Amino acid sequence: MSQMTGLSRRTVLTGLGGLGVAAAISQGFVGWSHAAAPLDDAELEELRQKWIDLITGRDVIDPAEEVFRAPLADLDETVDELLELLVPGEDRTQVFSDQTLDRDGTVSGGYTRIASMARAWSTPGSRHHESEDVLAGALAGLVDMHRLVYFAGQTEFGNWWSWEIGASRALADCMAMLRDHIEDDDLADYSAAIDHFVPDPWKQFQPPREVVTSTGANRVDLCQAVIVRSIVTGDLDRLHHAVEGLSDTWQYVTSGDGFFRDGSFVQHSTLGYTGTYGVVLLGGLSKLFALLADSAHDIDDPSRSIIDDAVEDSYAPLMYRGQMMDAVRGRAISREGSRSMIDASAAIDAILRLAKAVDEERAL
Repeated sequence: MSQMTGLSRRTVLTGLGGLGVAAAISQGFVGWSHAAAPLDDAELEELRQKWIDLITGRDVIDPAEEVFRAPLADLDETVDELLELLVPGEDRTQVFSDQTLDRDGTVSGGYTRIASMARAWSTPGSRHHESEDVLAGALAGLVDMHRLVYFAGQTEFGNWWSWEIGASRALADCMAMLRDHIEDDDLADYSAAIDHFVPDPWKQFQPPREVVTSTGANRVDLCQAVIVRSIVTGDLDRLHHAVEGLSDTWQYVTSGDGFFRDGSFVQHSTLGYTGTYGVVLLGGLSKLFALLADSAHDIDDPSRSIIDDAVEDSYAPLMYRGQMMDAVRGRAISREGSRSMIDASAAIDAILRLAKAVDEERAL
């Protein structure tokens, strides 16, 4: 898989995009426990555009400002590399020349690459902003990824995460960013593929593996894929179900996965994972809170205050001088591209986004 150089730059770009949108979030919240709320086409379109703002930062980026130049250059360099790797021809058996589609990692990785192309195409200040070549490459990539490997009826191979989370989230993001250029039949096919691999975001795994209840960061990731897919396609029932599934992720637990009253966060049943899974959960929730704020699906579960408490009780004690303690980063400490400062930066990004939704005294 092509490496995106300059991890800190990438983190800055992501963080700035999220913070820009968070700055516009209202302080108030409307009902939480309710039936599937009606949304008209204009409201769904507003949510789609809001999600694009969140994942690109396009509403705050000023290419003339120094802080944006390096992240934009990094994004452009990544997409330059991806354009070189695209396999030409309508009958190709893989989308990128260095990624055969016989491994689960290249399935999710392929969609992640296409999402990078779509992000550059959607981002003002990128050399690839509204590029016809990038748009054509991304659209053709989506068509062929679906034709070759990611479709309704396909059997998962390798790691479940690649199919149910990695690919589904990236595909949903592509659907949001490129919706105006995706044919309706293709959009229906992509939605059916996500629905096949994530029929219910409250669950994970597919037969013959035993289906289990999804928890923690995995639940947030699965719900995110379904929420974005449902906004793009106007599926209000699936949207409502996915939003309702978020509340379980921040309830206090006494065993297993989740937040404990002593400040611990556990994933994989017994492992302290605040620094990786916990950061993914916090980042996902902060984006979804920002996305849904002031909409008919705004989240007003009173127990949401647990997340605010977790900032001080679970995350802050484990960060020091801009780094996340390795003791709670699990297997991530063995990954070349995973650094303690990256996890801490992601946590800070999420915390600052959450701060926009609380009163000033609590935020400070």
